[in-house]
Amino acid sequence: MSYLPHRDTLSRGHHRATTSPRNLKRATPETADSLPPEYRAAIQAMVEAEVAAMAKRRWIDPHAEADSVEQFGLLNGNLGRQLIYDQIDAGRLVAKKVGGRTIILRSSAKLWRESLPDVKPKDGDKAA
Repeated sequence: MSYLPHRDTLSRGHHRATTSPRNLKRATPETADSLPPEYRAAIQAMVEAEVAAMAKRRWIDPHAEADSVEQFGLLNGNLGRQLIYDQIDAGRLVAKKVGGRTIILRSSAKLWRESLPDVKPKDGDKAA
């Protein structure tokens, strides 16, 4: 919640309003209806553009031969960027640069997945 100085504080000749709790009163939040229509339209257009951009970034072409770092992470168990770059830096994952972008060939991704260790089943005797 936002708080504004009480009117009486400013009318008594104070240069600055004090922020003690007794001199504050709750301000009512402005609703979207109080904005001019052109502002509301501009905000709506910005929100729609951002939603469209996010949807475009999340879409992954199933027939592509390479993926961005973000797409690679989504395709391989929702991996984070840092883990992916750590794998690249360690030489376990091969990546290419195109301009400023880092891409990972799907053939390299397949080799990387195949090189990962298998999970060993837990021994049933230890659980008892």
